[in-house]
Amino acid sequence: MAIVGTKERIQHVRKAAVEALGKIGDPRAVEILLAALKEGENWQRKAAAEALGRIGDPRAVELLAGSLREQWDMRKVAAGALVAIYRSGNLGPEGRALLLTRRTDITEEHRDEFPYGSHEDAGIGVDFPL
Repeated sequence: MAIVGTKERIQHVRKAAVEALGKIGDPRAVEILLAALKEGENWQRKAAAEALGRIGDPRAVELLAGSLREQWDMRKVAAGALVAIYRSGNLGPEGRALLLTRRTDITEEHRDEFPYGSHEDAGIGVDFPL
């Protein structure tokens, strides 16, 4: 029996910690969450993106915007977080301008296409009010 825990347990604890940081909403957690978004595994990155959206800190905008070109599940979480940050009212003019340039990417309806045995995934389909 392992006293410290398995790698799987550690991953679940990390995910729970990232989610808790987002629920607490303390801006002091933003740097940790940005690191998880930048360097974590997919599940950590998604949890960090959701947490950053809840906190509404504009420092997350650039990294989240970069995530809009990844796999669909990450794109959807990043888009939701970006919309939450936009709605928070915490963005300055540069952040608002960046998000508005990505608005079509965020709102375009999600679709899956299967041309010639491959899979193409486009659009995200998240509502983004002005």
